[in-house]
Amino acid sequence: MVAQTTQPIANYQEVVEALQKQGIEVDARNTICHATGERQKAALELAQNVDIMVVVGGKNSANTKKLAKICSETGTPTFHVESAEELQDEWFRGADTVGLTAGASTPDVIIEEVKRRMKELDEMTNGEESMSEAMEVKAPQTGELVKGIVVQVSMDEVMVDVGAKSEGVIPRKELACYGVDNPQEVVKVGDEIECVVIKAEDKEGI
Repeated sequence: MVAQTTQPIANYQEVVEALQKQGIEVDARNTICHATGERQKAALELAQNVDIMVVVGGKNSANTKKLAKICSETGTPTFHVESAEELQDEWFRGADTVGLTAGASTPDVIIEEVKRRMKELDEMTNGEESMSEAMEVKAPQTGELVKGIVVQVSMDEVMVDVGAKSEGVIPRKELACYGVDNPQEVVKVGDEIECVVIKAEDKEGI
């Protein structure tokens, strides 16, 4: 059993348990993106402690739609926007705290624009700044040396959480200098390693 990378971990576990209760032997391979799971958890916790939530990202993005759904299910008014222009001042009236989160593939420049506009509207409406963020995300820069935690190891690649919007991927060829064909002989899940950023983000947000 595998799952879409943006699927909430709770859904995945419920299906595994349901199959096991029927006496079925399940080979469960958790293919959910670690960074996505952490982001969903942070967004859920934030939504439970603010008056309104703003989720920024593409309306057709599965990742962003999942975030919006998770936040709205807490009962907190949640607004999904693609740009700062969509924000409306009435959303912020009477709100003491405002939360912000974004999909993994949302460009940093869009997030910053929305954040800036939210603060402006919040201050105009309520007279003071009261915005909270799900997490501070810093985009890695090409050539930067970063530390990361290994979250998944396969025959073809190693996935590393470097504290960005999504995980970094180290292809097997990058480990060829160790003289082994299997990345599992070099690193294991939980290892902290240093990586050089070759490319900050690809078209899939990795």
